[in-house]
Amino acid sequence: MIEWSARSRLLLIPTYLFGLAFFLWIGAEDTTLAPVTALGAALPLLLLAHFLTRRFGGAPLRPRKGVLLLTAGGLLAGSAAPLTIGIFMALKVALHSHTHPDYPPEIVLGVMARTPIWGLAGLLLGGALALAAYARRKPAPAA
Repeated sequence: MIEWSARSRLLLIPTYLFGLAFFLWIGAEDTTLAPVTALGAALPLLLLAHFLTRRFGGAPLRPRKGVLLLTAGGLLAGSAAPLTIGIFMALKVALHSHTHPDYPPEIVLGVMARTPIWGLAGLLLGGALALAAYARRKPAPAA
């Protein structure tokens, strides 16, 4: 059986750090892709982690269901990352009204065009996490 905790104080730390980093980034004059990519990829991961701990935490899951949840969640989070990155870029362009936008439409479309690659990366990362959780599972009691 695969089991993870229902509530995790350890999960609150990255959530608060994400919020702080987002509000520092949104106010700064920055046109590089690294911060927006990191923030846009972190948000779906945090949302997925919160969902899994609240919905499935505390109760043991069959290994097949746990592996499927983590793998499908990785695919979903990876596929949602370019959309989140695009929304963050659009938000920053809307808040910082310059004559030349911080992120031109070509860059936003370039990020969105990489959705299949992000989805594959999320699927592989979720599968690797699922295999690690499966390897650490508690053996089923002998009946």
